[in-house]
Amino acid sequence: MKATLSSIQTKLGSLGLLALTLCGCGTVERPPADPNLLNFLDQGAVNRKETVEHLGKPSSTAVGGRIAFYRLGKTKRGLFVREPHWEKQSQQHHSLVLLYGADNSVTNHSLIRVK
Repeated sequence: MKATLSSIQTKLGSLGLLALTLCGCGTVERPPADPNLLNFLDQGAVNRKETVEHLGKPSSTAVGGRIAFYRLGKTKRGLFVREPHWEKQSQQHHSLVLLYGADNSVTNHSLIRVK
């Protein structure tokens, strides 16, 4: 039995629709808020690799990666790294700005409240 191009396209379309439907069924939870989320930055020399291991990939970078930006949310329980789909769950919005030196260590950091 030979499958026609039309029936193959119909089956692929159905599989794609099923995959999209199943993806929509899952719930996405934000990471738990942590009152000590940024304490590691005050523990001495911190390099880029340690920062990414602790906070994940930055939201954006500038000046060839020497400046990194992280979007953070804040609840009564502490700070958490924000993703766009958590926008409505965050009570306050913050931007963590990290400056890296030539040796890839954090030379300065600042938490800025964004309105």
